[in-house]
Amino acid sequence: MIFKPITFTHMYKPTHRGEIVFSVVKKMGITIDTLAKKMKTQRSTLYSQFDNANLNYRVIQRIGYAIAHDFRKEFPNMTKKEGEHRGKIVEAIVKKSGITIESLSRKLRTSRNALYYRFSNPNLKFKAIDRIGDAIKYDFRREFPEMDIHLVYGAKPVQDEADEAIKEIPGNTEVWKDKYLRLMDKYIALLEETRPK
Repeated sequence: MIFKPITFTHMYKPTHRGEIVFSVVKKMGITIDTLAKKMKTQRSTLYSQFDNANLNYRVIQRIGYAIAHDFRKEFPNMTKKEGEHRGKIVEAIVKKSGITIESLSRKLRTSRNALYYRFSNPNLKFKAIDRIGDAIKYDFRREFPEMDIHLVYGAKPVQDEADEAIKEIPGNTEVWKDKYLRLMDKYIALLEETRPK
């Protein structure tokens, strides 16, 4: 009678969180350099996180947002903190920054009452959080890694860029505006000519 060794690999689930996250990143074909750029961190930091057996769920969540993967499949216990109050978290950080509510309201061109109203909102919008972060020069993605999915950092609205470009033009801005409008008219005419009928 021949005995086969019993293996329990089908029952074994690795518990090293860093290794699990690393294996998912590798399976998705994402390089460490790409992930580091998306997360705006260094490769060495990522490698040290992948070596951590008890990797923080917030870090895992942030990596998940960067690679567009929901790690709750691998970590069912990882859920959003119940009762997380975004407004209170932002208010606490504003107070720690040393900036008064009055000066912050001036920077944001809003009233103090409006700021306090925002701080009382448990589901404060990420756009408002980002504006407050810009005003106090603080990156709220540390507290809210899910902001990456909702905001595009470093991107300004097109109209703002156009206004800034016009301000930088030396001399007569009307001349440049006229040239722009003529060029836009030609572009629209070209689009209409090439449009299938």
